[in-house]
Amino acid sequence: MRLRAATANLGSFLGTGGGVVVVGAPAEFVLLSENPLEKIERTRGIEGVLVRGRWLAKDELERGMRELAQAYVREDAVVSRIQLDSVEPALARLAELRQADPEAAIFRPEGLESLVIVYRSIGRPEAALRTAELAVEEFEGHWTLWARLAEQLSATGETAGARAAYERALDLLPGDARLQRALAELGSDKATDR
Repeated sequence: MRLRAATANLGSFLGTGGGVVVVGAPAEFVLLSENPLEKIERTRGIEGVLVRGRWLAKDELERGMRELAQAYVREDAVVSRIQLDSVEPALARLAELRQADPEAAIFRPEGLESLVIVYRSIGRPEAALRTAELAVEEFEGHWTLWARLAEQLSATGETAGARAAYERALDLLPGDARLQRALAELGSDKATDR
């Protein structure tokens, strides 16, 4: 009953149309090899996942998990040097790694974004700002990282920089109401132009 409450019943309760496999329903679900309503352990028998209308078979999911594990190992070479009040030792290690291989993929965008949030939440605005700057240098095409940079710049009173970062985020995610509101709050006339 709990499994049904988290799937079909939840979609009905939230009014999303989710939790059912019918024509026109949101195309996101997990295909299991056996019925999990009979034994909850059967939820581990994943055969594939449909996400945003794209089918990911079991072998593709397993390959993705291996790649993610490798990404965590690569990232650890730098992230393990992060200190509570400073990201500078990690940046020094990053510079060493980049000198050896300028194209090396060291970070995951989610890792850097999480670090910005952690530094901000523990009251380390300088470290949060430096990490947000690094994030947009590493992943220029990620709107969420530009939004994190804008938040940090705004928090430090750098309104012009915050506006520019929010505008870049809005370029990457046109029409987003949250970004438009943030720009409007900063007094930007570009908030509704996009």
